[in-house]
Amino acid sequence: MKKKPDWKGSRHHQDGITQEAKRAFSIEIEYKELNKEYELKTTSEATINNQGLLLICQLKPKQSLLPLFNIRWDEKGNHLNIDMISEIASITNWNAEKNGYKGHRPNQVKNNDGMAFDIDIKIPRLDIFKGIISFKISRNTTISPKTLNLVLKTYPPEIIITRVKIK
Repeated sequence: MKKKPDWKGSRHHQDGITQEAKRAFSIEIEYKELNKEYELKTTSEATINNQGLLLICQLKPKQSLLPLFNIRWDEKGNHLNIDMISEIASITNWNAEKNGYKGHRPNQVKNNDGMAFDIDIKIPRLDIFKGIISFKISRNTTISPKTLNLVLKTYPPEIIITRVKIK
């Protein structure tokens, strides 16, 4: 049987302990640039979805040929990830941030009141978004008792010889 991975999105499970980044709140976005072909979808609080992803916000294109960008918290790496969803654009170039693609892994900036990341999203010939996203993370930890495995070993009975004196 194939072992299940310990990480699923923003959830980690190992040895009876589950930790998850359950929600992001106090989400604030300071943007310097937002391409007119995109709209920024956000709320003041984001919760983990049924796939285990903590989606902070989205950059939705106004035309279907442009890629969608999901901005999400990566609990395992303790950083922000930006996933590009597209049938046309190169996901490989996006993830490697080469050939005109930039923004997959934004840099964290100092913020005394939570997390903050400097975001600069670009695809070839198009600047999409530039700004800072800040938020706070609420985590849950659940401890479940480990399953107790009992092993019963049987051994052949010992042969006991007793001597009896007959008078």
